[in-house]
Amino acid sequence: MMDKRLTFALVTTVIPVITLLASLAAELFFSKNHKFFESIKQFKSGFDFVYFILFSIIVFVLSYTFYPLLENQDKNQTDSILILIFFIVFFYGLGPLLYPIVILFRSSRYEENKDMEKIIQVEMNYAVKVRIVNRELINAFATGILPFSKIILIGMPLLKNLTNDELKAVIAHELGHTKKHHLFYLMLIMIIIQIIIMIIYNHMILPFFLLHKIGWVVKGITFGLLLVLSNEILGFFQRIMEHDADKFAAKIVGKNSIMKALEKLNEITGGKLQVKSISHPTLEQRLLFIEETFSNE
Repeated sequence: MMDKRLTFALVTTVIPVITLLASLAAELFFSKNHKFFESIKQFKSGFDFVYFILFSIIVFVLSYTFYPLLENQDKNQTDSILILIFFIVFFYGLGPLLYPIVILFRSSRYEENKDMEKIIQVEMNYAVKVRIVNRELINAFATGILPFSKIILIGMPLLKNLTNDELKAVIAHELGHTKKHHLFYLMLIMIIIQIIIMIIYNHMILPFFLLHKIGWVVKGITFGLLLVLSNEILGFFQRIMEHDADKFAAKIVGKNSIMKALEKLNEITGGKLQVKSISHPTLEQRLLFIEETFSNE
């Protein structure tokens, strides 16, 4: 049988896999048309195997290395909480730090686009790296929390299907995430949520279960419900930040431009923006927010 140290490292490493599968399952569940194969295609287009392997190796090595510290029976409650906080910060901070570095070194998959970088610098007064994802990814997103690692990623299909004005509006939205440090704040919120949940579970709920000899099934369900709650809380803040990025884009390119870009994105994604999402408001909610925010213009 595997020892506890190896088991802990393996379980910790598998958590991102479960998270990815849960994310895909949620997307399929909330899809009105249940376009299974299209969702799988988009998932594969956005999935970076090299990053995932590097992330998994680092998590495994560090989890295996620090396990003796986590299991040290001589530490007091304060030490336990501090060690737990360190581990959560490491776990949730690693991805936002590692992913941009992988992007910068994988030029075949993420192609540099100097023309767009110049447009952003001249028309939007901000210097940021732009990379085109050479896959059938119908999406654009911002990544990176450190100044040198802030990157806007644009899927190749957007270049083919959006007009210049629509593309500028999409870029302005992602620039809003970058300039307003949304990714950093989301990482910070996630870390705080997980610290609170783990402290409550380990120091309140779990001792109660052990005292009353409650089985592992109830323990697992309870922990799972806490994770669902944490995702809902994070999703609440993500939706606020999406509205904030839309507002930023409207100020840069005009409300009509960002509204038309959102409608066009909804069209080329087969109505995906209309579908309820944990992390994004629906298209109707976003258009209404922009209209109400700039109603006097």
